[in-house]
Amino acid sequence: EELLRKSGIDVIALNVDQLSNNEIDPQKISDVLKKVKFPFLARNATEPMINLLQRLHDQLIGLNEPLPIPSSFLIDPSGNLSVIYKGPLDVKQLIEDKEHSSGTLNERIIRSAQIKGTIIKHPKATQRSMAHEASIHARHGRNWLMAGNMEGSIYHYGMAHRLNPQSQRISSNLALSHFNIAAQLNSNTNQTAALFHYRAGLKYQPKNQTARNNLAWILATSAEETIRNPKEAIKIANQLNQDTGNKIPQVLDTLAASQAANGEFQMAVITIKKAISILSPKSDTTLLKSLQQRLSLYNSQKIYTEKGSKG
Repeated sequence: EELLRKSGIDVIALNVDQLSNNEIDPQKISDVLKKVKFPFLARNATEPMINLLQRLHDQLIGLNEPLPIPSSFLIDPSGNLSVIYKGPLDVKQLIEDKEHSSGTLNERIIRSAQIKGTIIKHPKATQRSMAHEASIHARHGRNWLMAGNMEGSIYHYGMAHRLNPQSQRISSNLALSHFNIAAQLNSNTNQTAALFHYRAGLKYQPKNQTARNNLAWILATSAEETIRNPKEAIKIANQLNQDTGNKIPQVLDTLAASQAANGEFQMAVITIKKAISILSPKSDTTLLKSLQQRLSLYNSQKIYTEKGSKG
């Protein structure tokens, strides 16, 4: 206990006996711990808790075998999992591993090896190690993405991309995470942050049409003059319209808004009429009504903003 305390290591012990034997009284377990004066926090594990630890292990370890008893998880001061131990753990080993997660990838690989030695200093060996590390982060990123936590997804996919920038799948999912959080922020009227994430995502997926259109739309129609940037908006919208063949109503709508924001009202009228002509009466009545309302604004020499019109 003294060595662990001096090293700044705290312990949480989880008892799993009652999970395999329903007849065991949890209170008796607590009484035993008190009797032996167990110096650290101890709790009875629940099945969901053990399942979570098993899933965490399986994401990181290639051989997905059931965790043995005992098993230990070392968490670093930042809250990140540093080491998984299987079987009895020596206190000296635990203290030596306290700074494990702060080491470089190669240092951690050497420390984790079952047999002492040196790492192979060859480009292919290094690339393979980095790709493996990237795959771990990518799995975490996917889990966060599926859970709807874009901050966690961006962090792990970002780490994966730095380790394996050639992976199209990692780049695509990193971009998707940025686009998802940008859409959430824009709907919450945090457009400055939304712009940041649209731009960040487009670094990894520069041809994404929806993201480009959304970025140009905010720049053209934001009610905040400090956010609105008509020149950048029309540049993005013009290029996107060319790339999509001058036939996507939503893109033409954005282009028209950008043209109006730049004072090109006649062009805005022509562009939005083109968008209206493409839409069939039954295709999207909400969009059609919006286009017609904006046509009226542009005919009146007024720009469209998300909070109304301005002359």
